[in-house]
Amino acid sequence: MEDLPAISVTEQNPFCVEMMKRLNIQRKQGHLCDITLITKDDQEFKAHRNILSAASPFFCKLLQSDMKENREGIVRFEEISGSVMEDVLEFIYTGTVEVTEENTEDLVVATNYLFVPNLKTISGRFIQQQMCELNCISTFYFAEKYDCEELLNESKSFIHANFASVADMNEFLSLEAKEVERWISSDEIVIETEADVFQIAQKWVEHNKSERKAAFEELLRHVRLVFVSRDYLLNVVTNELVRDNADCLRLVLNAIKLTTFSSDVNLPQSPRKGLETRAIVACAGKYACCYIPDKDEWKCLPELLWKRGHETSMIRFRDQLYMFQDWSQVQRYDPVFNGWSLLHLNLFSFDYLTTVRGELYSVRQMYYYT
Repeated sequence: MEDLPAISVTEQNPFCVEMMKRLNIQRKQGHLCDITLITKDDQEFKAHRNILSAASPFFCKLLQSDMKENREGIVRFEEISGSVMEDVLEFIYTGTVEVTEENTEDLVVATNYLFVPNLKTISGRFIQQQMCELNCISTFYFAEKYDCEELLNESKSFIHANFASVADMNEFLSLEAKEVERWISSDEIVIETEADVFQIAQKWVEHNKSERKAAFEELLRHVRLVFVSRDYLLNVVTNELVRDNADCLRLVLNAIKLTTFSSDVNLPQSPRKGLETRAIVACAGKYACCYIPDKDEWKCLPELLWKRGHETSMIRFRDQLYMFQDWSQVQRYDPVFNGWSLLHLNLFSFDYLTTVRGELYSVRQMYYYT
């Protein structure tokens, strides 16, 4: 082995960093090495036991055991290639590695086995940078399989935030029924309306109808039908997948009854978090706007059917907004359809409106003179 010059220590070149670089040179030259690693493609790598043991709990336990590998000083790996082993050793000795599209997944697999968490995290972050609607599903299951916590959380959040578009991709349409249930049952998925979930389940079944039709009932149980508009549910009743299955039809008919006769507080399901946006509504004349505190932004609503007067009362009831001009003029805003409709209610004259336990009450003030 060629003699190396003395280590030069500066602020930019700490002693320990330079020393590890030199140990890496010694490793590559086979100098003072006391362990041999053989990969699945029969490449051999010399290394130092103490360096490997300090960097990896896997090597630490193996090289202190009474196992054959420790006694013979040879460790064989059936799942790790030579190029990946060189990358892992380079990182162990120098703390640096080149992560590419070609080696990133193999590095995750190898470092998960060898328990080199820092390199696994670095490789996972590279995968995260390449993530999109096309590959986020496979990324999630890859991260789950190899216990990449950061990548798992990021891919899950990405899927939740982009669920409607992700569900259109082949990766999602190729999932098993249990995995589709897993996703559509989540509180966290972001959708425009709950009806989107019904359409996603329907599209998944239609992708391979002959084999998947039997799974539709279980999927439908995860659609929160009580938060689907009544008009949409009446249309769903005629859908072939619902119409031809007595249990599915019963689920939809029960939801229609609940949306017609039950109050908010008595509903058996809660809305998904993405549909729980709170807003403050302000009206003037025929114009209505809403302020969304979570986003700190204003949005315009459709124009009212008639101008708001001084005596107008507004109240939220069953996730809809009611505006009473008097007991004969009532208009209702439905956020699902983003529109106002005129209602004809047989109400007596009232002075105040309120809701109590999911029921709407009108109160009239009576005056008595003596």
